[in-house]
Amino acid sequence: MPKPEAKALVLEFMAEYDVPMPPTVLYRSLRLKKNFTYSDETLLNYLGELVDSDAVLRVDPAALENREIVPVSDADTRCYYVITDTGRERVA
Repeated sequence: MPKPEAKALVLEFMAEYDVPMPPTVLYRSLRLKKNFTYSDETLLNYLGELVDSDAVLRVDPAALENREIVPVSDADTRCYYVITDTGRERVA
């Protein structure tokens, strides 16, 4: 599967489930549900590109305890990923 199709698959999956997920859960779920064949490192690279294009948002997992979506900008901070409205528009 070419890279653009793989990134589209990630967005479609995130739109379908529409919940913030840590990268490991996202990776394993994609492998289980969508037969994603790339490595977890490749998925992280794709997520980074999707964040840069505003299709996906990095969020603070601790804030989710309070039902809040709080963006995380530091690339070294643990985060969950969630699709944005821009990402949903790309899927539609």
